[in-house]
Amino acid sequence: MREIVVEGITKKFSNRKVLDNVSFHVNRGEIHGFLGPNGAGKTTTMRIIAGLLRPDAGKVTIEGVDHSVKRDLTHNHLGFLLEDPPLYRDMSVYEYLYFVGSLKKVPANKLKANIDYCIEVLDLSAVMKRSIENLSKGFKQRVGIAQALVHMPRILILDEPTVGLDPQSVVEIRNLILNLKKEHTVILSSHLLHEMSLVCDQVTIISDGKILETGSIEQLRYKLAGKLNIQLSTLKQTQDFDQYLKSLPGLISLEKKKNDEAMVYHIVHDGQTEIRTALLKNALELGCDPIGLEQKQYNLEEIFMRITEGKK
Repeated sequence: MREIVVEGITKKFSNRKVLDNVSFHVNRGEIHGFLGPNGAGKTTTMRIIAGLLRPDAGKVTIEGVDHSVKRDLTHNHLGFLLEDPPLYRDMSVYEYLYFVGSLKKVPANKLKANIDYCIEVLDLSAVMKRSIENLSKGFKQRVGIAQALVHMPRILILDEPTVGLDPQSVVEIRNLILNLKKEHTVILSSHLLHEMSLVCDQVTIISDGKILETGSIEQLRYKLAGKLNIQLSTLKQTQDFDQYLKSLPGLISLEKKKNDEAMVYHIVHDGQTEIRTALLKNALELGCDPIGLEQKQYNLEEIFMRITEGKK
């Protein structure tokens, strides 16, 4: 089910068009990554989804309700973490969450249970009585996520939740976000593309205020490649095998390079037929002694770079 639908969003600041006809959707129960270079329009889009900005054109639908028409209703479904969360540092973690929950009009008979949920799911029990100013950066980020969660929204919008964190804290926040997926839909932006690839079900790539691609990483990988990239390693090289490769139906390009241990063939094929088994079989029969075959897969960093560079 489509929980968030963004349709034709356009936004200008002064005479500069920051968003240009932006459209994508987020399915219920997904972690959806929102990726783009600095200044691409990520934060503006997320602020519009959260209701902090109004678009000049287009609309956002939350669970079938037009966000601009029934803002009070849709706000109850949303929690938002700014890149720099507004923390009251002289309060304890528990006091702060109680204060934020009260501001968000959580009913008194539900507030304690909601805070207890946030503390449990974000693993804050060890610091809930400590002043926020004395917490590490990682724990402050957890408290920032907790304030977005305290009114129990269906949807969480997290803008750079791992910015400035050490590697261990990044891993901890990643695992916490994965845990949130059990009960919430998450829109997530981050410049740590490897981390995004580990948590996101779908990604949307934006550049210069325009959506370039949206889909699962596998879908983008296939769309980007549209072909097989294969590396075959053999102990020997024979003319017969070289000739077989050159005459291979669907061959796009062939490169070979010898290193100290093996002959390495880089084969790009149109992917219309399965060739990996035949490659190994012929390499063996034609005296090349194959020792390895690997199909190259674009990782998220490579997908991102190829898509954004290709649209400049």
